[in-house]
Amino acid sequence: MKKVINIFCLLFLLTGLISCNGQRKEENKKNEMYSAKCEGTYSTGKNVTEDEKNWKLSKSDILSIIKLSQEIDEQDIHFSYPITPCNIDINHFNINGRFVNLSINGGSFLYLTENGKTKILGCGDPKCKKYFILPKEEMDDDKP
Repeated sequence: MKKVINIFCLLFLLTGLISCNGQRKEENKKNEMYSAKCEGTYSTGKNVTEDEKNWKLSKSDILSIIKLSQEIDEQDIHFSYPITPCNIDINHFNINGRFVNLSINGGSFLYLTENGKTKILGCGDPKCKKYFILPKEEMDDDKP
């Protein structure tokens, strides 16, 4: 009887250890960092800075960006979003069990592709500024 109790206790401890290890792996996935690849210069000829080359986002950051973003079109990008030579490209990114491909530009917008369909999302909310190299440009029609 004592052996059965010891075996049961050992199995219980092992199950707890395995469960904790799984939680740690899940936490590591949430904290996984995605780095930018910067190619070329800005359209103005400005060079990319070291800070811009070191731009990174975590999985948690990316999920927040997606929640804060709204669907936009190419015209919106042209008029309201700065285009940087820095992108974070991620294939097979998991959003609640849906796998998508992402191309996140440092100018506060991203392309999200799922099942062959691509959406453009713009992150114009003031909360987005901390995630990107450059924020959405505000167009003020009242200025002369």
